Amino acid sequence: ARLTALDSKICEIISKEEGVLETMELTTGKGFVFEDEVFLKLEVIAQPFSDSVEHTGDTKEITGSKKGDFVYVISDLNTKIVIEAKDTEVKLKAALDYMKEALASRGCDFGILVAKSPDKLQSQIGRWNLYDNVIICTFEDLDISIRFAKFLIKFRNVKKEGVNIGEIQTKITRLEDEIKRFQVVRTNLTNIKEAVNKGTTTIGSEIDSIQDSIKQILRDLESEIVKDGGKQE
Repeated sequence: ARLTALDSKICEIISKEEGVLETMELTTGKGFVFEDEVFLKLEVIAQPFSDSVEHTGDTKEITGSKKGDFVYVISDLNTKIVIEAKDTEVKLKAALDYMKEALASRGCDFGILVAKSPDKLQSQIGRWNLYDNVIICTFEDLDISIRFAKFLIKFRNVKKEGVNIGEIQTKITRLEDEIKRFQVVRTNLTNIKEAVNKGTTTIGSEIDSIQDSIKQILRDLESEIVKDGGKQE
């Protein structure tokens, strides 16, 4: 029951990662398309961890399906994440049905659907959400989404008697609070930019501070899994 509650907490977490590639409004015949942007970003994310990325959008599986633009291979977990890039409107039910097929097609344990921008996502999704083993997010949240997926995969495969569930729950509550603060500050920043562009430096610095806090909590969560005797099954 505690683990179910923990997963419910996790599904409310969103975040923002800096260093995102500038959004490009280009056609297929002119420079990068969105799929190319996602691939480049995934390579940057994978490099520090010795993970790898396969561009699978044009590769059929045994079933004949081409669903799943990329497969992200996690080097230290012996598992894979299927990733789909969408620059069109994303509706929840259709997206989950699509990702279910992509997971089966690519033989992956986890999936991420990446929308080009928040306005492409149906309102009930928000800008980031977790649905069991599928994350739906925006392009600028891809880095944190990959890290979160890796954390969930690792957490769901450790021997729970070796993990301090209470400590993890505390950190997730802290992370939830930071996300709520992040949403408020982000809204303020947007409003200011649209109005008189006043105070952006202060609010921008606060966003950076929240982002750093989120990253630290994620690192703590990942460390919590492997200490006190927690081992992969």
